[in-house]
Amino acid sequence: MKCTPLNSIYLLFFFLGSTVSVKAQSSDKDSLVVKHASLTKKEQVFSLQAEKGKESMLIFNKDLPKMYNMAIEFDVLPKNSGSKFGVIGRYLNNQDWTYVGCDLTSDVLTNSHWYVRTPKKKKEIAIEISKFYKNYKRHVRVEYIGKSVAIYLDGEQVTRTTVSIMGNQSGYVGFRVYDGAEIELSNVKITQVSPLIEKPAKSSSIKLISDQMEVTFSKDHPAVYQYQIKEGNVQLPGAKKISNGFIINGKTYAAKTKVVASSGKVVYQSEIPEINVGITTEFRLHDMMLGMKITRIAERGNVKVKTIAFPDHDIVSMNNKDDKAMLSIAHDVNSDQFLPLNNRSVDTTAGYASIAILNNNKIAVTIDNNSIYNAKQILYRTTKIGNEYFTSLFSNEWIYRGINNELLPLPEMKIIFAKDNNGNQTVDWQDAAYVLAQVYPEPYGADLIRNVYATITMNFASGGQYPFLRQLDNIKKFNLATDGFGQMLELKGYQSEGHDSAHPDYAGNYNRRAGGLTDLQYLTEKAKQYNAHIGVHINHSEAYPEAKAYDREIITDIPGWAWLDQAYLINKEADVKRGTFVQRIDQMKKDLPNLSFVYIDTYREHRSIANFTAQHFNKNGWPVWTEDPEIFYREAIWTHYPPHAKSLISRFVQHKFRDGYAAHPLLLGGYSRSAEIGFMGWQKGRDFNGVLQNFFTQQLPYRFLMYHALKTINDHKAVFEAGLVSELINGVNKMSQNGHLIKDGDNVFIPWNPVTKEKIYHYNTKGGTSTWTLPDGWKSTGTVSLYKLTDQGREWLADLPINAQREITIAAAPKQGYVIYKNKVADATPMIWGAGGLISNPGFDGGLSGWTISGKGAQVVKTPYGQDILQMAGTANVSQALKLEKGATYTLSVWAKVDGEGRAILSIGNESYSIAESKVVNFTDNTDRFNTKFQRMKVSFVYQGGSNVLNLSFKGVAEGSFVQFDDVRIVKGVNQESAHAYFEDFEHVDEGWGPFIASKASSYKTHLSERHEGYTEDTIDGNFSLKTWQEGNGEVYRTSPAMIRFRPNTPYKIKFDYKSTEKGVYRLVVRSVKDNKELINVPLDGTSVFSGEFTTTNTDDYYICTTKKGNGILVIDNFSIDGNLDQ
Repeated sequence: MKCTPLNSIYLLFFFLGSTVSVKAQSSDKDSLVVKHASLTKKEQVFSLQAEKGKESMLIFNKDLPKMYNMAIEFDVLPKNSGSKFGVIGRYLNNQDWTYVGCDLTSDVLTNSHWYVRTPKKKKEIAIEISKFYKNYKRHVRVEYIGKSVAIYLDGEQVTRTTVSIMGNQSGYVGFRVYDGAEIELSNVKITQVSPLIEKPAKSSSIKLISDQMEVTFSKDHPAVYQYQIKEGNVQLPGAKKISNGFIINGKTYAAKTKVVASSGKVVYQSEIPEINVGITTEFRLHDMMLGMKITRIAERGNVKVKTIAFPDHDIVSMNNKDDKAMLSIAHDVNSDQFLPLNNRSVDTTAGYASIAILNNNKIAVTIDNNSIYNAKQILYRTTKIGNEYFTSLFSNEWIYRGINNELLPLPEMKIIFAKDNNGNQTVDWQDAAYVLAQVYPEPYGADLIRNVYATITMNFASGGQYPFLRQLDNIKKFNLATDGFGQMLELKGYQSEGHDSAHPDYAGNYNRRAGGLTDLQYLTEKAKQYNAHIGVHINHSEAYPEAKAYDREIITDIPGWAWLDQAYLINKEADVKRGTFVQRIDQMKKDLPNLSFVYIDTYREHRSIANFTAQHFNKNGWPVWTEDPEIFYREAIWTHYPPHAKSLISRFVQHKFRDGYAAHPLLLGGYSRSAEIGFMGWQKGRDFNGVLQNFFTQQLPYRFLMYHALKTINDHKAVFEAGLVSELINGVNKMSQNGHLIKDGDNVFIPWNPVTKEKIYHYNTKGGTSTWTLPDGWKSTGTVSLYKLTDQGREWLADLPINAQREITIAAAPKQGYVIYKNKVADATPMIWGAGGLISNPGFDGGLSGWTISGKGAQVVKTPYGQDILQMAGTANVSQALKLEKGATYTLSVWAKVDGEGRAILSIGNESYSIAESKVVNFTDNTDRFNTKFQRMKVSFVYQGGSNVLNLSFKGVAEGSFVQFDDVRIVKGVNQESAHAYFEDFEHVDEGWGPFIASKASSYKTHLSERHEGYTEDTIDGNFSLKTWQEGNGEVYRTSPAMIRFRPNTPYKIKFDYKSTEKGVYRLVVRSVKDNKELINVPLDGTSVFSGEFTTTNTDDYYICTTKKGNGILVIDNFSIDGNLDQ
């Protein structure tokens, strides 16, 4: 770096309302421009800019002295979203300064990054989701104290940390921008900071006493002087030094405090004269827990309390000289540290923890509070008092005013002591964690997650692959196959065109291809009859231009995820403060009153906005699911990506509350959230049999453990309450209760529920004979009833005799679920398949019930992955009468695959469509038909009375030929009369891309694009067009032979509108595989109408497709074919 020549440095004077622009205009060899200025008026506005590759500084070296410990506050209005600006402190010259700033607005996970820099060194100090958006004003406070720095953004703490590279001498203060940054600064205020003076703590005569301990309080400040545990006469200090003051809104203020004792409590009355704020703090003691609560914050002046803290509070301490003393720290959910105190040195600043525990071999202590600093609510530090070192715990600051300036609960803290509470004859961190778990606030919905199988479903890219009513039938299948076990289903793609489209339209834009609001309401309501709870996947980080909620008031210019469309990051603060976030959320609550939970994706907020979001969800009756395990530390009950969540301390405390930790050989959990979790499309998941294995061998044992508080754990054994033990023996997990085995690897014998134990689940992946002891409370003689579990319900197999040891022996088939009851139980009520729709048993999950069979060769068979399908050979026919509305338009469809020679026919009344072969692969990967040759046949008709009988039939030609049908669907639509042989304007497509299907394995960046006037340019006519972008090169999509078939030696005309963003990228091709010939191959460039003619040859497999080479967007609309198509 080269210094600016002396003649480029000059003094600027400012007056009331003045605006000063500072711009880097240096020669090629100079990268730094420094402007020196005075700060004379509060109303001054400064504009600071740097060109790409350059940097600018504004230094206040007139009217302000050099400073070492200082704070600077200012409002900043970025002129772009690049960040790369910050504060300069301790400036001596161009080669000696300390910079604190945000140098990266958004990484791949959309986090911003804060750094401390000097001319020669750089250190990252914070990764923070809050950002500096273009033209969005934010308030910043940066504090330099010694070798520590504190950053506040809009009044909330980003970090307070030690940075050894900070400058060592007093210097001037200013600002720095670089590499294209441009900002406007106002309300700049710079002050010297003097830390409160710490004095030795003095004991008062005021005490609180319980049967087990005695607490002596400080005389001068709301703090504890000493704790004494009566048993063993164990003493622990509280604060060895105190500073009688508070940190209000990030600033330290002295206070005048008096203390009184009154009826079982100790009360401190503190007054802060400088800002005219009064604070009342109370302490109460119960058994081995001391509670502290601020009961009053009196704001008598102009200052409103945003945040409040007790500086370096040291609410409980331990002497480091004890060689048994330990500090155990959980860093959110990801990692732990176990630190001997006698190895610790003095901390310049306190460290953050989600949980922190002190212990020696006599006592363990931890604290908890209601601070909403996500996973950073606890502080710890080591100090030197005389010749001794002490390590202390205390609370991080509390946020008292939320994102909308609403008052949050008054600050509270618990100081919790434990002896050998877990009964293992040792006092360590686990005793404190065990006691902490007993008073830890259980997140909303934790009782639900302990009782369900968690799974995910997915609709995507306009496909409507799993319509809402089909999902309900699949819920019933799982319900029957697990004897009614609970389910929580996260619906990805409940809105718009499916997963990751039209965020943040939480309401008013429900997935019409999957059934729309009516069917979604039916699903969320009726699912509860089968112990299933429906949740939806939403996103408050990114917005897509097609969304109705997409507008310039909340959308930024920072690109986010790019899938069906390019998303842009949402300014969540602006959305919340404007009230539009709550409006959309509450409309979803109104539309879906039976919605059970919400999964919020890619959410990485902390502090008040995250608290606001979680509390509002809970207020609406929704538990929180989220993506990252460290987010919503106290609120989330399930997280999507837990492999890195390996903190044993956090897990010990949250074991009963949160399914969000990595796989553990003793504590289980951490099961895959990918295809294995479900059979409705997520990550290509379709294996119902695999889901049942996942249930019996992973989620069921884990849920059983979650019912029981963890007491102790080591590398090979975990002990829980109620006599439950999980052990690792020869690498195999074994669980037992009261000395009796209930799990041996993947061979399980698990009572459910864990409290009442009405029944017992059995599953053995290898099969074979095994003997088990019945639970306490079951009879010891006679027999118990064994049932086989199927997707049609339980089937009685045998009454098993109980031997003298209260044991039964089961001969199990491999990978087959069973349930045992004390006595015979009534058969399950017959399931109604297809409820909510016009077709009974549309997926043949109930066999052939609801269908009339004629001819021979009709049967329901199972695929290798557990899906029921109708198979017909010979000349079989199945039919059922539908209740249709006269004059209404319908689209009737079915998935079909012909094997061999024959014709499969779908018909209703006089309308029919048929196929004679299935040779085109289905590349839709989020469906159970992926990589098969199933394609969808459709018939559109207007019902004018007459026959209402739906027929599926097959006319086999060769021996061994057959057809398979699945998932018959009828959708009410809009009459689109056309003179063309085929016409599609994409306005009323029931599911899919009209006549087109994917030509190859795809990333699925093709969908029906919806017009949003003023924000989108990817529709041509009406509200919908077919858009593709960022697919792989080669053939992109083609006409489906199950919907459009060209006859041999026949002339045709095709016509459509199109719009292509790049020249030479897309082409229209008409080709045949059998003939290895192309009849049309023309470019689709610019915006135009394609019209072309061709005549087929002797082959019958000609199709229309688009091909791609390069990058760009293609949109088509009003697609028509004229000519004699095969039916």
